Amino acid sequence: MEHSMTIGTDQAPARSLIEIEAEIMAQKRTIGRSIVVIGQALREAKGQLAHGAWGDWLRDRVNFSQGTAENYMRIAEQVHGESTLLDLPYTKILALLAVPETEREQFAQDNQVEDKSVSEIKRLIRERDEALDQIKTLMHSAEQNAHEATQANLRAERAENQIKAEKREQERLTEQINREREHVDELLAREPDTVTIEREVPPADYEEIKRAREAMREELDEATETIDALSSEIDALRSEQEDARDPLAVGPFCDACAALLNALYAAPYAKAFFETCTDADLERYSTNIGLIIKWANETQDVVDGIRADRMPDDQCFTLHL
Repeated sequence: MEHSMTIGTDQAPARSLIEIEAEIMAQKRTIGRSIVVIGQALREAKGQLAHGAWGDWLRDRVNFSQGTAENYMRIAEQVHGESTLLDLPYTKILALLAVPETEREQFAQDNQVEDKSVSEIKRLIRERDEALDQIKTLMHSAEQNAHEATQANLRAERAENQIKAEKREQERLTEQINREREHVDELLAREPDTVTIEREVPPADYEEIKRAREAMREELDEATETIDALSSEIDALRSEQEDARDPLAVGPFCDACAALLNALYAAPYAKAFFETCTDADLERYSTNIGLIIKWANETQDVVDGIRADRMPDDQCFTLHL
């Protein structure tokens, strides 16, 4: 026996995928808003309950664990109004709370978190935090190197001033020795009878002059030794100064540059870090960044000059164009 089924003409037609997708997105939005409303209600209830009654009330009255309730309240406190995060699942919203509120929306948009899993989102947040820490470390290192370079400059300047003083003293002693030598030569150049008399009866101040000349010779030798020692110290200070000026001198140049660039790629996420800095810190960072830019420009000029020298004339013309 055959059975047949007749479909009534008043049955609603199947909806299109576009309509189904629109309904799903609307419901997701409703879920996100509900999380905020529930979190606000939980905060309100907690304020009315006596100390120690919170956990029992959650369990017996609204069937919430304390951990879930705390998460709902955190979302209600940090996600507001028309935030696009409310379109995301609860677990993704919760993971994104690790990003500062001022950067959260932009981070979600840049990384297309709606297409990523919760574990991928947490990995991106860790990478962002590590990049910010690396930038902070590089800034501190640059500041420290700048301070060391300043101290090396001051030591070199003091040493150079001391050398100038020693040289002036050396010149004074040399002039005095020359005058004493001329005086002795004049005594020896006198007429024979006068010389003979003077040899038999030396001038009263002859021995004093001789001792003074020997003392000045000793002072001159000491001054020369001091100048040599200071010159060696200046050479060492200049070497130390050059090392201090180069924050990448501790490793291979190219590898260090690559590491610096990798860290600087995280700069779009550095806003939150700099907003926590004091005005004095921002001033120091601005100075250090200026030094980095100056170094980069000068280095680029050197590299371009070397490349131009090595190219044939026709290629140099093209390069300058």
